[in-house]
Amino acid sequence: MNFSRPEQLHELDSKSEFDLLIIGGGIVGSAALQMASSSGLTSILLDKNDFASGASGRSTKLLHGGIRYLPQLQFGLVRESLQEQKVLIKLLGGLYKPLKLLAPIYKDDGFSDLPKILQFNFISSSAFKLGLTLYDLLGNRTENQRHINFDKFKTKEMFPLLKQEKLKRSFIFQDAQTDDSKLVVTLLRNAVEINNAIAINYMEITDIKKQSSKYQITVINKLNHNKHILIANNIIAATGVHALPGDYSVKSSSIKFSGGAHLILKDDPLKINGNGILLPKTEDDRIMFVLPWFGNTIVGTTDTETFSGTLDRPYANNDDKEYIIRHIKKYFNIDSVEYISSWSGIRALIDNQLTSTKNVSRGHFFNNVDERFIQISGGKLTGFRLIAKESLELLFSDNFELTPLSFTDEVLDKYKVINSKLWKDFEKNTIELEQLRVERFTRLCFELDLEIQSNEIANIYEYNLGKSGQLYTGARELLARIKRSAKMGLITNGLESVQKARLKHFNLYQYFEVILISGECGLAKPDPAIFQSSLELLDHDRKESVLMIGDSLSSDIAGANNFGIDSCWFNPNRLKLQSGNAPTFTVYSLEEIAPFF
Repeated sequence: MNFSRPEQLHELDSKSEFDLLIIGGGIVGSAALQMASSSGLTSILLDKNDFASGASGRSTKLLHGGIRYLPQLQFGLVRESLQEQKVLIKLLGGLYKPLKLLAPIYKDDGFSDLPKILQFNFISSSAFKLGLTLYDLLGNRTENQRHINFDKFKTKEMFPLLKQEKLKRSFIFQDAQTDDSKLVVTLLRNAVEINNAIAINYMEITDIKKQSSKYQITVINKLNHNKHILIANNIIAATGVHALPGDYSVKSSSIKFSGGAHLILKDDPLKINGNGILLPKTEDDRIMFVLPWFGNTIVGTTDTETFSGTLDRPYANNDDKEYIIRHIKKYFNIDSVEYISSWSGIRALIDNQLTSTKNVSRGHFFNNVDERFIQISGGKLTGFRLIAKESLELLFSDNFELTPLSFTDEVLDKYKVINSKLWKDFEKNTIELEQLRVERFTRLCFELDLEIQSNEIANIYEYNLGKSGQLYTGARELLARIKRSAKMGLITNGLESVQKARLKHFNLYQYFEVILISGECGLAKPDPAIFQSSLELLDHDRKESVLMIGDSLSSDIAGANNFGIDSCWFNPNRLKLQSGNAPTFTVYSLEEIAPFF
């Protein structure tokens, strides 16, 4: 089934009754739809706004284990979150990204969320270390996943702009990130395109009436004002901060609002180098995160009972922004802070009549609205699967599980086909590099019937590409080993701006004596001339002592063969050799390369 809105509306017109209606297209609602539809239930999800437009798309992007909840003695919540991290690694694929977080401990600052008695200078760092040890135990973490102690000198080496005055020690521990909005959309697409569910945005439910053991739902299409009537046997309301529609509004669970604002800083002005930092103590006795995000930096969040804007459209006000900037300056040696974007989300917390949202539980709560009608309140991003699973099992006797996500992005698939063909043409010298960088988007826009300037897309794509990606595990260690025993050069067919940005971003210049980029030197693999140029620049003329290591048969291995040197094919995906460009050696991991040097 197609995920497009017109196609989904067409499907809605052809059906009148569903086993399950889910209200709300956030992370919990989308996960429940994926689980229910994969179990064979006829399921539909409706959202009065866009998918992931609420708190699910306005989070701190952390799938964290809830270390801040240890001092509140919420061991069950922490253990549940840590165990869930392990499950999500297998389920989310590329949408799960491990992240190292630094926790610095300062004299006179202690660490927020520790009980007051443990915040004294002589005990705060020991108490936090004890907490991290417990954190590792609850998560049953392996040795390489456990926290590490840093002195102030090692901390300065890794985070040069972090203030060192009164810094006692620091800790590095492991957490994880995700793209929250993309995760929601991926869950929905899996439910729709694989399991034949229905998911439609901008559909407002105006009334719900009980009819015998079923529910009659009145829905208004907010884009054309058409009315739809459908029947649902069961309802899950994952509406976040919003009350239930119609007569059921009086039965909405009692929640407390918590506004959370964030800033995005351009590039990496705080020099966190792809790691995160947990700032230990704000002026209102909380913690704050500094996190990498697609080449930029996220800083947040606030925790306020008031917020600016509406429940549908909250925003970070000047007080929110100044609050975040003050704390950046408190912990970093930086004179000014420039941000390129901001957002605010509203958390729905269980209202237990406390005066401060800081102390309100981040756990979830089920409100039994009716016999077959459940409302979900609260919860953490990390626990979305468990919350969705529990809600379904409260309504149905079956067991439910989230299946591993499939990424069925037709746009990306189309781009890969076009891009691959053009790079092959480039290797054959039938297209210039400057033409390739734009032509791939020209062809993509033509296939998608889009009227967009291809050159503008190319510029945006290359800017972000230069600041994205990740190194293979052990890559730095291997490069350092090779550098100690051999001269090393880099030959790449990539675009000059992208490759130089990546080399700088990952601090790789230090390993190579010679770097040849086709977009800069005018030569490209598999042309033997670029290999000859690299040896001349290395002042090395003995081909028999040269080894080319690369992952491309058509450029790296073919180029080595054309030039008459040995080659090593790095083949981590265990692809079959389908061309005549046979390598001298084949390896499947970086560890297998080390014995060559």
